[in-house]
Amino acid sequence: MRSKTTILIAIVMALALSLALVEPALAQDSNKFGQNISDLLYGIARPLLPAIAGVMCIAALIRRDFGMTMLLLVIVLAAGLFVWAPGELNTFVKNAAQDIVPGGTEK
Repeated sequence: MRSKTTILIAIVMALALSLALVEPALAQDSNKFGQNISDLLYGIARPLLPAIAGVMCIAALIRRDFGMTMLLLVIVLAAGLFVWAPGELNTFVKNAAQDIVPGGTEK
């Protein structure tokens, strides 16, 4: 009986979260639904990424798992490029592609 209650609570929370995410995206302009969702998730991910990464790194350091700590650091740095510096990442990728395949990205 307890597991059914837990599953029901999880379903209700998932529905509430989905409604909380979809409502602001639809409220602005339904023609830009994807852009609205993207902006909403960007606003959530930006402060949440370092908080989650910090907690996970502290847990890995407490267990003295240096490999996991370094892996988390690399993942957070890679994800951080997309979250905090998308324009600079775009420029870097274009420049790198231009260096690898000269003239291949000019269209």
